[in-house]
Amino acid sequence: MMHNPAILLVIVALATRVFAAWNKSRAKKAPPVVAPGGTDDERTRRVREEVARKIAERRAGLRPSAAAPEEEDLPAFPPERVSARMDDVEAAVARQNALGEQIRVLESASAASAVAARSAATAAFLRGTPVAGAGESRFPELADPQRARRAIVLREVLGAPRGLSVDGCLWR
Repeated sequence: MMHNPAILLVIVALATRVFAAWNKSRAKKAPPVVAPGGTDDERTRRVREEVARKIAERRAGLRPSAAAPEEEDLPAFPPERVSARMDDVEAAVARQNALGEQIRVLESASAASAVAARSAATAAFLRGTPVAGAGESRFPELADPQRARRAIVLREVLGAPRGLSVDGCLWR
C-alpha cells in the first residue's frame, strides 16, 4: 500500500480535508471574544472621543487632566544627600580626568619607544650588525651542518607541513 505514491497522496489529501473541517467546526462552536469594556465598536468610539477631547484641550491651551503632577507635588531630596551625591560625581569626574591624562602620557611614551626602536634597528642595519630576531637567531639549530642535513631529509621525506601546503587548507 505504501509503495504506491498515488495512494499515499490521496491519504494525505484526505487527512488535510478532515483536519480543515475539524478546525472549522471548532471555530463555529467557540463563543466570540468580547472586550471587557463592551463590543469593539463601543471601545473604538470611546477612544475616538478621548482623542478628540485631548485635541480640543490642547487647542484651547488647557492642561490635559492626565498630565504629570506639578513640581511641587514631587518629593524633594534632603540637601545633605544632594550635596553628597554631587561630591561623588565630582570625585568620579576628577578620577576620569586623571586616568585620561595617564593614558595620554602612556600613549606618547609608547609612540616614542616605537620610534626609538625603529631608529635603532635602522642604524644597526646600516652598520651591518644583525638585529635580534633576524635570520640566524631564529634557527640556531640549522647552523650545525648535521642538523641542517637532517632537516632537509625530513622535509624531503615528510613533505611540507600541512599548514604551509595548498592541500592542507581547511576550507576545501
